[in-house]
Amino acid sequence: LMRGFPGIRLFPVAEQDCGLHLNALLEKQPDTSGGDPAAFSRHMLVFAHIPEPIVHPLITICKQATSEKVLKAMLTETNQNWTSRVLYENLLEEEAQLGR
Repeated sequence: LMRGFPGIRLFPVAEQDCGLHLNALLEKQPDTSGGDPAAFSRHMLVFAHIPEPIVHPLITICKQATSEKVLKAMLTETNQNWTSRVLYENLLEEEAQLGR
């Protein structure tokens, strides 16, 4: 669904890349050869360098497109040096604290 938006690049994070910081993942050319995806039990979207007025409609589209509860985050100065595993764990913890 999101692949149709100009300027948006989607790629799965392979298990071997889960130790890379988020900003390093953005600089890396994604491996589209079908490597083993990260072993997370839920999908996660990280929005990076997308103007805020566009982010909210994208989130709305995501919610309408699937019944799956996808974890979502914006790349920030705080989390750009986290690994995808650390971000994933933080999102799960935040969700639990909010009672979702």
